[in-house]
Amino acid sequence: MNDRLTIIRSSPSQSALPVFKELVSSSRDRIILFSLLYPPEVLAIEHDNLTVFDWTDRIPGYSDEPLDFLENVPSGEPCAV
Repeated sequence: MNDRLTIIRSSPSQSALPVFKELVSSSRDRIILFSLLYPPEVLAIEHDNLTVFDWTDRIPGYSDEPLDFLENVPSGEPCAV
């Protein structure tokens, strides 16, 4: 058996989702995905040999809503982002 490790880095500004979806759809191998940025339901990938671990809750400061931090900013004060 030839084991391979492929690491795909994605960010909100440069999404790797199209590349990842293509790799998964064309693979016949067992795939284990640790999802750190996107909740698994966003990926919308169907594959018989895909196991997904949702680790978004293990990332400090992660939120489904990108502007949640603004709720804690007092009005009228400047906010550095």
